Amino acid sequence: MKKFFKIVFNIVKYLYLFVLVIYLVFICIHRLSIDTSIFGYRLFTMDNNEMAPKYKYNDIVVVKEYNPDELKVGNDISYLGDCCGQGGMIINHRIIKIDKESNKIITKGINSSLEDPEIKYKQVIGKVIGILPGINFLHHILKNQIGFFIVVFLPLMITIIVLIIETIKDIKKGKQEKEDKKNIKEEAEIL
Repeated sequence: MKKFFKIVFNIVKYLYLFVLVIYLVFICIHRLSIDTSIFGYRLFTMDNNEMAPKYKYNDIVVVKEYNPDELKVGNDISYLGDCCGQGGMIINHRIIKIDKESNKIITKGINSSLEDPEIKYKQVIGKVIGILPGINFLHHILKNQIGFFIVVFLPLMITIIVLIIETIKDIKKGKQEKEDKKNIKEEAEIL
């Protein structure tokens, strides 16, 4: 029974570490892909609910570099826009009009009644092709303090405590084996 629990613990531990490493790799890619694409793809976080119900707040969207001439009305795109006078913000909205002669696009959020100011083709970063379901779910959980505590901190602490206990047991077992060898040696010398 003890061996069974050890096997289960090791499976859970390595699975947990695997998921954690995958998430950390995702975070690195997410941070790097803001400035440059990775194999033609970028990852962005939705920072509002203007695109709900298709994309929710904090959803991670995958954006593929796309030739602006191939975009169509109804496509969801990411572009470099000027939101609220802050400049240089990445905006994810749906195309509602395209003027191919002037190379300009008009977009708006699905939940917004107002159109965005028109943008030029050169502002388009790419076409939104979807979300990352597994990573997205994990991202939503980890954005919450309780979720972070339950998914990352608590399992990490349990793993560390179990490893410390196993190390202490191994040390005690090693000491006991040394004492047993010493006792056997002493008994052999007496005989």
